[in-house]
Amino acid sequence: MKWFLPLLLVGNLFQQDKLVISREQKTNLRKILRILASYDIKYGQFWTPLDESKPIKMDCSGTTQYIYKTVLGISLPRTSYDQYLAVKNSGNLQEPPKTIDGKIDIDKLRAMLKTGDLLFWINTHSDIPKDRNPPVGHVMIYLGRDKLGVMKAGGANTFGRGEKVLKGGVDIFTFDPNQKIGCVKDNTGRCKLESEFIGFGRPGR
Repeated sequence: MKWFLPLLLVGNLFQQDKLVISREQKTNLRKILRILASYDIKYGQFWTPLDESKPIKMDCSGTTQYIYKTVLGISLPRTSYDQYLAVKNSGNLQEPPKTIDGKIDIDKLRAMLKTGDLLFWINTHSDIPKDRNPPVGHVMIYLGRDKLGVMKAGGANTFGRGEKVLKGGVDIFTFDPNQKIGCVKDNTGRCKLESEFIGFGRPGR
């Protein structure tokens, strides 16, 4: 089924090799995610926008790929791992700062993040190809902070409560970099490797 989605493409701005996102584009990142959430798109569901001829699989990387193309005019690779490599190869990948106890320093991270950054996690599920190094399995888009100062991320989650969805799907979610969002399981179904937020950044041009 096709759905109407307003055209939010407002062009690209670059400063040297780093993607610069305008205030209007930042607003449109949130706007497009709220529109998609209103369609109640489930994680991994095939969905066809009015301006596309083929359905899009709205898993995490399919969603970030579509949003980057529609809002920013930037073509991202298809998988979360290849999107990670695109950011890394551009020289813009940053690792989250850690506290002495090994947790992510949220205050420092908050100061480093910029709206539009891609967010990457490893070990989020058991089907991550074994040749991925690191084993990136999930990606979302950083959307900045709300009026209460809470960090927000947009994209497709397999579970979790968003602004509209209650049990996963495409929406805007609270971003807690220390929260576990999945794991790699052993043969008994128990977690052997916990998920971890490992990096963020924007691709170059």
